[in-house]
Amino acid sequence: MGSPIRILLQTTIPAIADDWNIDRFSLLRDHLASLTDESGEPLCNVTARNREVNTDGNDAVLSVLDTTDFDELWLFAVDSGNGLTVADCQGITQFRQRGGGILTARDHSGSRIVALHFGWSRSFSFFSFSPS
Repeated sequence: MGSPIRILLQTTIPAIADDWNIDRFSLLRDHLASLTDESGEPLCNVTARNREVNTDGNDAVLSVLDTTDFDELWLFAVDSGNGLTVADCQGITQFRQRGGGILTARDHSGSRIVALHFGWSRSFSFFSFSPS
């Protein structure tokens, strides 16, 4: 077995007690961290974090994700539409372009995930798929 898969579980909001912060995903984190191969070696090395901004207002990790050693990003867009900056999206897009894997999930009003799916990192449109 090779090295464990390095997974970043990340939300698009800061640590807010009564919201969808990363603590709400603790069962997922614990499950992934518990997976082992046939010899008992861990399959995953999981880092779980909320959005934390640097002095420029960008997420301290997402904005430079392409320079990290993560293999996968599992991004939970639980914000109300402003959870990712352009620099965050650029870091994520460059991470994907260098071969990083991305799993995204969002709620009804989540972040700029649509832009990420299409590889856009400079201009964003917000889409409403509701019939109203």
